Amino acid sequence: PTVPSSMAADANGPVADAVPDVAPAAPPPPKYASGPDMGLGMGRAMLAMQLFEKGKSMYAQCEADPNPEEAYERTHRIMADECLKLAQSHGGIYNKAAQFVASLQGGAGDKGIPKAYIEALKVVTDKAPFKPFSDMDECFREEFGGKSAKEVFASIEETPIAAASLAQVHRAVTKDGRHVAVKMQYPWLKHHLASDFAVFTMFGQQIKPGGFDLSWLVRDFQVSLTAELDFEGEAANAERCARDLAHRPDVLVPNVIKEFSSKRVMTTEYVPDMTRVDDREGLIKAGYDPKRVGAALASVFSEMVFVHGHVHGDPHAGNVYVRPRKPLPRAKS
Repeated sequence: PTVPSSMAADANGPVADAVPDVAPAAPPPPKYASGPDMGLGMGRAMLAMQLFEKGKSMYAQCEADPNPEEAYERTHRIMADECLKLAQSHGGIYNKAAQFVASLQGGAGDKGIPKAYIEALKVVTDKAPFKPFSDMDECFREEFGGKSAKEVFASIEETPIAAASLAQVHRAVTKDGRHVAVKMQYPWLKHHLASDFAVFTMFGQQIKPGGFDLSWLVRDFQVSLTAELDFEGEAANAERCARDLAHRPDVLVPNVIKEFSSKRVMTTEYVPDMTRVDDREGLIKAGYDPKRVGAALASVFSEMVFVHGHVHGDPHAGNVYVRPRKPLPRAKS
């Protein structure tokens, strides 16, 4: 199971419950269909296949180059930029794949995934192309009985503070003065995913490299990704993780604000002053020792694996941050 989509190295006090300003109601009819569109899925897949063939051709020419090492590096940079453009234009499952590649630098290093791909694709972990607030508000209206986020909150910033493969996040203030982060799912996401998986399933049934049936892999990926679309499940996982790690002063799992959360909208407390865990220069500039940060992360994830058996399933750098730890209260003498 996956635990929170955001986790920072600190601990925070509980947020007092407030009287709900709004409760989820029957949503209006969705603008986008949730079923598959084979034409849409096939068109997206063909663009990806064209890029694959282009890369295959370019890499085949590298060995014949007078300086193959420079040729490979040049091709890495060109293809990494092309892959980023494809992920940004397609979004959804393609963005998710780019996030996965950008998170593979550990262990295998540049020999596993060329650095050019890591550097280019890490953008999609939290800085995917922003979508207009009016588009995102469609999702909010569908989840909260036709009410706009601007009606529900005292204020909400139209420019998002983060955007990734499934949703983007906007900072807001509740009517009782709490600063929150509102994560809203892209309203067209279900339609695009259904279309993409319909095509991948067809390909998986027809294309069997070496005689191996890979359709099970498509099914497993579809089940896993579909589960990520349920923000109520993510909220429940976040709350369990917060309980599991409540004894640690070096961990903060942002509190979920249930009255502003649903299956496609998740609202948590807003956590300021965060630094990406993979931003070594940023960590040093903020006064952190990267080795101590790494040790803390290793300790936290080891505890999740070996003690609780409930593990953050998507710990890329857009989901794990570091922030200043609040001083512990002094014991009375």
